[in-house]
Amino acid sequence: MLQNKISSRLSGSFLDQETSLAEKISSDRMDSLAKIVVAFAPEERQLNMEDIESLQVVSLDGSHLDIEVEVCEIDGCVSMLIPVVFPSPCQSGDDEECLLENIEELQDSASGIVVKRRIKSEEEADWCVSLEGLREPVCNVDAYPTWWIHSGETKQRDMVSECDLLQTLLNSADFKQDMIELASYGIHMERDIELDSDDIRGDFSVLAAIIHSVGPAGLYIRAKIIDEGGQSIVDLPIQFPRVADKSSDIRSCVLGILASIH
Repeated sequence: MLQNKISSRLSGSFLDQETSLAEKISSDRMDSLAKIVVAFAPEERQLNMEDIESLQVVSLDGSHLDIEVEVCEIDGCVSMLIPVVFPSPCQSGDDEECLLENIEELQDSASGIVVKRRIKSEEEADWCVSLEGLREPVCNVDAYPTWWIHSGETKQRDMVSECDLLQTLLNSADFKQDMIELASYGIHMERDIELDSDDIRGDFSVLAAIIHSVGPAGLYIRAKIIDEGGQSIVDLPIQFPRVADKSSDIRSCVLGILASIH
């Protein structure tokens, strides 16, 4: 939709002529510019992607670019000028390669900025994180990994009792932050991201997490997260280093995993 809007805005006689670098960037990098505008808009006038009617670069030099954006909401449309400073200034505004590298760098950082701003906004509004949906049963048997063992499969009464006890204990208020940190660790492992990496896939926040199941081979965590795509619920199986043969081994495995994330 935005592609059509921008193409229409930029259509005209100049397309038949040699276009300026600003016009070229407006035409070729519209998706990147839209993300940048949303991320770097002023705090008092935050924007949403779906509200952008059109945009174009109206000026640029080696240190920044000015993006004019038309935003339409229920009460009408307004135009805004968003100045954006380059993270790595170029020697001139004619260095196309340098300018495009800066735009790519701005786009990479935009996702993280939007997520952090959304989280801050929700926190300032005293948004209450609900556990609704996290306690729903795992209906799809295939959702469990092949290594998963249900406590009942062991046919050991003390094993079942220990798994139930650990689940109740870990879901208590005393372990709320531990479960959030454990879920964060599980997401990093699932996405194959280093914990201190700048990978944009690491731009997420765990809002709530519970232990959905405990078994001799691992923990099954369910977490509510927020990232660039909004809120979602994810399931995170975390495997023990070894399968527990008796109830006391399970507690040792759980303590070992909790110690590893601190």
